[in-house]
Amino acid sequence: MLSRGGRLAALLVLGFVLASVGAWFALSGGGSTPQTGTAFLGVRVHGVGGGATILTVTPGTPAAAAGLHGGKGGDVITAVDGTDVSSSGELVQAIAGHRPGDDVLLTYRRGKATTWARVKLGTKPSR
Repeated sequence: MLSRGGRLAALLVLGFVLASVGAWFALSGGGSTPQTGTAFLGVRVHGVGGGATILTVTPGTPAAAAGLHGGKGGDVITAVDGTDVSSSGELVQAIAGHRPGDDVLLTYRRGKATTWARVKLGTKPSR
């Protein structure tokens, strides 16, 4: 049996995992959120503070066209249209507030440099 502190730590880890999975589903086109026909970026992200780190970029998506990088040392998205993004969940919300075809300005860190890219959001593909 876990101690009270152990249970709290387990719940925090579970919450972190669920938030990360939700961000992956929403931004990569998987899962039930967003619905087919909603705005789509094409990345899988992770982050609970300081931005949303791109883990993968799906080829042929708006994120790939914009030149965003994933993987070890992947780009960290810190703002959408000038509004700070401090977690993967906030990135999901920011993209969900747009429609396919909308242009958004993504601010991101690559290494030590901060830069930006204008991205035309796509439509979530059907499965």
